[in-house]
Amino acid sequence: MTKELFITIPVPITENHAFFYRKGMKILNKRGKEWMKNAEDSMRVAMEEQGWQTVNNEKVIVELWHYWPDKRVRDCSNSLKLLCDSIQNAGIVNNDRWLLCRQQDFSVDRENPRLEMRIRRFNNE
Repeated sequence: MTKELFITIPVPITENHAFFYRKGMKILNKRGKEWMKNAEDSMRVAMEEQGWQTVNNEKVIVELWHYWPDKRVRDCSNSLKLLCDSIQNAGIVNNDRWLLCRQQDFSVDRENPRLEMRIRRFNNE
């Protein structure tokens, strides 16, 4: 099994744009569902290509590099809920409670906005 997993996905949408509320319930909207499906598909392909096996009940470090499409002010942490759920749904870990997300950096890349991730087991650090 590979020790590190490298994944590039589209820039995550924020919680503000991914959910709506009805009767006090937080519900994933169409845009959020589409982003999650695309991200999860990309993650599964990367897992298969790189030989990553699902990590069960162990801490996993997720390092994140954000490349925004423009200079508009954004909050890197406002997309973590969707991202962590997608990582779990893709099978990288069995439960997203084990994810330790680290915001490494952010910058602008107008030509290729994206989120780059390096994922590895905590005990390999």
